[in-house]
Amino acid sequence: MNFLHGFSPSPIALELIGIKIYWYGLLIAIGAFLAYMVYFFITKKILKSSYLFSYIENLIVYLIIFGFIGARLYHVLARLPYYLKNPIEVFYVWQGGLGIFGGIIGGIIVLYFYNKKKPFFKNKYKSFLRITDILAPGIILAQAIGRWGNYFNSELFGSPVSWGIPIPVLKRPSMFKSFEYFQPTFLYESLWNLIVFLILILLVVKFIKKRPGLITGSYLMLYSLGRFVIEFFRIDSQPQFLGLRMAQIFCLGLIIVAGFIFLKLGKLKLSNS
Repeated sequence: MNFLHGFSPSPIALELIGIKIYWYGLLIAIGAFLAYMVYFFITKKILKSSYLFSYIENLIVYLIIFGFIGARLYHVLARLPYYLKNPIEVFYVWQGGLGIFGGIIGGIIVLYFYNKKKPFFKNKYKSFLRITDILAPGIILAQAIGRWGNYFNSELFGSPVSWGIPIPVLKRPSMFKSFEYFQPTFLYESLWNLIVFLILILLVVKFIKKRPGLITGSYLMLYSLGRFVIEFFRIDSQPQFLGLRMAQIFCLGLIIVAGFIFLKLGKLKLSNS
């Protein structure tokens, strides 16, 4: 933490022959690669299913494209007044601005239609959950890595504290211009996501063949609970409803979805593993 307290990050990782490579994009790429490796490990080493590996691999490009679009749309909607005044900046993704909730919704839409057309099991609900169970651990690991992009962009930080990370004056909200250090909420979420990842991997090893939806429900529940709490520390502008931030409302929605999945767990038995 002492290093983070005394280090002033730059959004640019390196520059080669005039081409700037941003930390934000680089970390997202690293996260995506690690997510792919986790999915490879689960399908090939745990489930030992080349068919499942190929089945999901056909989905990957669509999931990335529509997940990215959904994530960007969520971010834009969360800051709509700003982007209405600066519409061209909607496309400035290297500056940051991807919302995981939009990415989840975009991915679910793609997966729903793909699974509807070509389910892995006869029971489309089971088929859907088997795929999300495989993908969830990689997704939360990618989230843990990607959160560090917010650090290098000096964005999505928390309230002022003496021991926190330095934020440039131009990045500080107007009411906090006189403060230099702020809570590293990116770090809180990154560490929480790593904990959730480890829990999900343990669940994968023990239950992925027996309990369809357990990993998916656990991902939605655990991530949302952690994010809900962390949102209380963040000071970036978001639409609010009944005193809750937009992200917290989405968290509650995902917790409800997770509860529904858990209720259905006892009724599902996979005949195909």
